[in-house]
Parts: sequence; structure tokens; C-alpha cells
Amino acid sequence: MEITTDVTLKGSCWRKALDAFAPFFPQALQPNYSIYAISMSIGIMYDKQLDIAGEETDEEKDNRPTVPRTVLHPHNTDLDFLFQAAILTSTWVEYTEEERMNLAFNPSCDIKINKLEFLSKFANFGVTKLLEQATDDQIDTMERLKKFLASTVEGYNYEIDSISDEDLSIDDL
Repeated sequence: MEITTDVTLKGSCWRKALDAFAPFFPQALQPNYSIYAISMSIGIMYDKQLDIAGEETDEEKDNRPTVPRTVLHPHNTDLDFLFQAAILTSTWVEYTEEERMNLAFNPSCDIKINKLEFLSKFANFGVTKLLEQATDDQIDTMERLKKFLASTVEGYNYEIDSISDEDLSIDDL
């Protein structure tokens, strides 16, 4: 993935999430990137996007946090993997299967898509879900985050328990 710009984290949820979760990441792990990547993963798993993560005041718009391109470059392979997962599975784009495969695996693909913008919309949704785990107590926040991420990986937090058996058919499996 060619990274030519910094990623601007749009929305008030980003500042709140960075304040709540950055203490859990040593500065060497680049907290802004770590929270951005986790949020992106959550958004991709839910297959939900937002253009902006929460309302912003004019002051917040002028002082948006970023993930600098110099921080993104070492994670280029990870970002490529996340893009591949997103483009292959997302319902947010209307590409054919062949076009999706081309976008995911062909570096000289002719289809133009801003990969970081596409991924950032997933991150905008993911950070809102992540922020739901924040409390005033850092230990409680860490425990809630750990449980949330474990249940996400295991597939237990997709709110599927509320789907009735009549709404499911054998074709859905």
C-alpha cells in the first residue's frame, strides 16, 4: 500500500478514545496507531463504517489527532492485510468478486480506491465500539477492553442472540 499522507482521525470519539486507551500502550507502540488499528479491525469485523466518529466542535476540527505517515510506513504489511480482509468481505462496495480479488491481490490494479480512507471509515465505527468499553477506572477499562476483544475474536458480540429462529434459514448457515 502506498502511504503518502498522514491519517487524520475525524470526530470527537477519537480524542476520547486516545485519552482513555493510550495509557495502555507504551509510547514505543505508537498509541495513536495501535488504537487506530484495533478500531479498524473492529469496524471490519462488524462491516460497519462511519464518515466521522462523533460530532466535533470547530475547535476539535482544528486540532484533530493524526497517525503520521512515518508511523504508518512500518505497518504497511499489516495495513495491506486489513485492506484485503475489508475489500473481500465488505458490503460497503459494489465490486464484482473478480474486481475485489484484483483490488486485494494485484498491485497494478487499475481500479482506483483510496485504501486508507476506506479503512479509516471502518476505524471510525470501530472507535465508537471501543469507546463503549471506557470507564473512569483504568483497571475496569482494561478488563472491559480485554473481554470485548476476546468476545469479538470468538464471535460472541455480534448481537446475534436477538435473532429469532424463524428469521434464520438453512441457507443462512
